[in-house]
Amino acid sequence: MKEVLAIFFLLILVVSSSRLSPEDCLEFGYNPQVLLCSTCETIAQVVPSVENGVQSTMLTNCKQCCIENKVSEDQKYKMAVLEMDQRYASFYPELQGVIKEKKKLGLTVKYKFGVSPILLMYTNKADANPADELSVSNWSQDTFKDFLSTHIVQKKKDASE
Repeated sequence: MKEVLAIFFLLILVVSSSRLSPEDCLEFGYNPQVLLCSTCETIAQVVPSVENGVQSTMLTNCKQCCIENKVSEDQKYKMAVLEMDQRYASFYPELQGVIKEKKKLGLTVKYKFGVSPILLMYTNKADANPADELSVSNWSQDTFKDFLSTHIVQKKKDASE
């Protein structure tokens, strides 16, 4: 009996420490490209604790799909460009809010005919090609703010400002 319990606990330990595949994360409704681990803690506070373990299952899955909030300065991007067709803006109210706050967020917006909303991330402002491209058509305004504040090098403010 002790061997069975030991194997059971070992199995739980292995399963709980592993990460889910990006496809599995998406099936659970988590985008592993932008899901910050601090969001998982918010889920734990918002979703009521219930007897059948729904909250703990959600929290476990979330933590297996999230990225750490802390990104070192050398891992941050220097520039972010939101590229999209201007005609699509009315279909994305969350993006309209982001576009209104583009200066505050350190975001450049470029309109290109026929392009669905994508976020182009540049490691250097002079780079011709982006280091990463992210589809952002389903991002909320809060997701945008969190992602940009975490992954973009913030400009230092002058004392005169």
